[in-house]
Amino acid sequence: FCKIYHGYLIESNQIIQSSTDKQFLYDNSGAIALDMETVAIAKIALKYQLPLLTIRVIADPLSISLPPAVIQNMDQKGNINLIQLIRYLFFHPSEIIKLIQLGGCFYKAKKTLCQIAKQLTVIVNW
Repeated sequence: FCKIYHGYLIESNQIIQSSTDKQFLYDNSGAIALDMETVAIAKIALKYQLPLLTIRVIADPLSISLPPAVIQNMDQKGNINLIQLIRYLFFHPSEIIKLIQLGGCFYKAKKTLCQIAKQLTVIVNW
């Protein structure tokens, strides 16, 4: 079973790309994660007095900066334009290694989320 953390999230309305900036936010907030969606949902739940349980996995940990290839080729909804990404990588091949590393983090995050989903009844009754 995976390790479960509980604590505060820090909200951001923009992507925090660099690991240095993520570390600064962590050091100055005490939050266990940076989040762009959950805090907004929690505010609505609180406003309407609705119960809320959030389960988040971290796909881009504190130790890694998001590669410019991701930022440069992402639309406002967070979708990557594959054609633009391939074109970008053609001119910036060193970014490929960074994308592979990030892909490994996404794989681990997805694997953790699947483990949590299998144990959801245990977590909810915790």
